[in-house]
Amino acid sequence: MKRLLLLLAVLFFSFQNIMAQEYPIGISLSLFGYIETSQEQLMEIKDAGVDYVEVVMNQIMRYHPENEWYERAWTLKNRIDKAGLKVWSVHLPHTEKIDISFTDPQMRAYSLEKDEEAIRIASIFQPKRLILHPSNDPVLDNERTERLQYAKNGIGRLSLAAKAIGAVLCVEVLPRTNIGNNSAEILQLIGDYPEVRCCFDTNHLLNEDHTHFMSVVADRIGTVHFSDYDKVDEKHWIEGVGIIDWPELYKNLKATGYEGVAMHEVRSGENVNPFSIKSAYDHTVLQKSDNENARHLIAMGNNMLYIFDAGKAKQDGDFSHSIVWSWDAKSAAQETGMLSDRLDFIDECKVKEGGKNLLITGAHGWCIYLRKEDGKILFWTDNTDQAHSAEILPNNRVVVACSVPKNQLQLYDLDKPDKIIQTLDMKHAHGVYYCAKRNRLYAVGENCLRIFRLENWAGKKPQLVLERTVGTGWYVSDIHDLIPLDDDTLILTGNNAAFFNMKTGKLKHWDRFNGISSIKSMNYNKDTREIIYTYSNQDDCQGDYSWSTWKVRNAYDLKDVGESVYYTPDINGYKIRVYNW
Repeated sequence: MKRLLLLLAVLFFSFQNIMAQEYPIGISLSLFGYIETSQEQLMEIKDAGVDYVEVVMNQIMRYHPENEWYERAWTLKNRIDKAGLKVWSVHLPHTEKIDISFTDPQMRAYSLEKDEEAIRIASIFQPKRLILHPSNDPVLDNERTERLQYAKNGIGRLSLAAKAIGAVLCVEVLPRTNIGNNSAEILQLIGDYPEVRCCFDTNHLLNEDHTHFMSVVADRIGTVHFSDYDKVDEKHWIEGVGIIDWPELYKNLKATGYEGVAMHEVRSGENVNPFSIKSAYDHTVLQKSDNENARHLIAMGNNMLYIFDAGKAKQDGDFSHSIVWSWDAKSAAQETGMLSDRLDFIDECKVKEGGKNLLITGAHGWCIYLRKEDGKILFWTDNTDQAHSAEILPNNRVVVACSVPKNQLQLYDLDKPDKIIQTLDMKHAHGVYYCAKRNRLYAVGENCLRIFRLENWAGKKPQLVLERTVGTGWYVSDIHDLIPLDDDTLILTGNNAAFFNMKTGKLKHWDRFNGISSIKSMNYNKDTREIIYTYSNQDDCQGDYSWSTWKVRNAYDLKDVGESVYYTPDINGYKIRVYNW
């Protein structure tokens, strides 16, 4: 009985995890036709909040001479990189002359050769998926069985070419009389090839409902094309215009275990652009409110903490109109007993408990753990001169990094405000991060990184014990910020920036920030390689103090990709944090 209950619990939480998953959005470049996608159009996709694209080989091969194909592919690849986008899939060419189901052997051989060359060209983009049409239409009833077999044989051949470039071949379900226009034929085409998957195009099913198709094809779905239709013929409409019940389809897709991108193959038209596609996906499919969809950043400086809508700030050019939440540190004076004059110069705010709580430090010597919903103070201390960072540790404890004049780390219990358990000397302490995977505390100050283990942590006298000191040398100096990139990697910034591999103990210089000094804060999205950061430079940053700035910078860890700036002139900013990406 216990084993049964355990199994049911595992299944329940696995199902919950699947249901909680949100597929990132992608847009097929067919949105812009089959001639060419410009740099401006790619930047528009990125500006709309989309990270993935599908390259269509028709833009490279169909209307252009063969001696330009590779040059055109490399040009497009460079544009995609410059825009900060990632390629999820490449759609192989589909023309009147390319059809792997042709009964004519010469035409069929030509089709396979061109598809194989397209796959070689596609390797330039390093796609995860390759999309293949198994036929053109019309397909006559008396030749259907023969053409289906030719298509199946061609799929087996092309799957080897796909595997050679590290991609998965996905056979697209098609409309009308095409080969592969229902779940039965799709499985007939790919069933004998375990490495081949299906591309589920939501506006191609004309004689089968989506729920049945997904239940039959199930875990063989390797990618999708999202668009709406009238179920009379394919339309490639934006979501919400046609007859599809999108929340239901999305729920059923997640139940298949699909793991990938919600790629949109929508045709250009009136009010159809990357922004309207993203909006339709967020509101019609994901059922998000505008507030849930917005990216929020945390700006801090003086005595104020602001959470603001980054998109609105960028669009309006006015930070003050985009503020959705604020907190005045001076409001904590009565509850903590601190003088309001001390509750100034906020220099760090970390998001905890999924955004429910905020861990805040101030350079005038205080640290507060705040419940965001109602402003309740869960912990505070005013012993922390020049507090620059704090971190929550296991067993309800907190550590605070204090720079000059304290030059130390201070350990506290969250339920015993203002009572220090332990102090450790650390010159110019500026950043602390606890890695649960390794059960270690990492701290930075001046030109070194220190690693501490947690000893006697369940006892009455818990201790942080220094395990190792790593000099950062020329990689990064005068360190101001410490954040995780992933479970194995830390980012250190100050004068220059560096990566620290917690597994190997090795430092690596971050060339992207070579020569940039006084980088006060760094935020990095590993999936998109997007960077949001601040640095102080009196010639460029426009703050009232040498250490402050009115500029928040939004860039990418990609060569030659420019950056945009959010202005926060109302505060002398120090750090910027992402409340939600």
